[in-house]
Amino acid sequence: MTVVFSESTQLPLKVENVPGWNILAWRYVGPYAGKMAGFTEMLSRLPRDFVQRGWGPVIGVYQSDPAITPARQQVYLAGCAVPEKIGVSGLQPVRILPQRCAIHRHVGPYEAIPEKFERLFKTELRSKKLWPAAAPPFEIYHDDPGEVAPNDLRTDLCVPLKA
Repeated sequence: MTVVFSESTQLPLKVENVPGWNILAWRYVGPYAGKMAGFTEMLSRLPRDFVQRGWGPVIGVYQSDPAITPARQQVYLAGCAVPEKIGVSGLQPVRILPQRCAIHRHVGPYEAIPEKFERLFKTELRSKKLWPAAAPPFEIYHDDPGEVAPNDLRTDLCVPLKA
């Protein structure tokens, strides 16, 4: 079941169950503003035809809370969903469990994502009486930034919710 929240002053938000994924990820450590370096490294290790093989989506997982973790110690997993039992040298397997999430579809440059996440956590979820679970938030990337203009990039910002 999907529940959709949208008012003119609020971020559009839906609540739905996500299926879960097996991902292969590059562990990036440093300021979240530099996380694209992790994606560059991860993508350089995947087969060039990973999309044609049916792999994906590309997913980023926040392992640290930027409100309390110094920027140089923040951990982010830049990953790609793959079939089970697939391995790629240099990438670690990670399981994202099926779960209920609050999801905001961000359209625009990646640089605006941190502000959107901050707004989700500080105001949007609370105003709707939705409470984050202990699981890390993550992003689902729908476009290739080499092929889509920055203002048109679509990214789902996902916050796992308590049951």
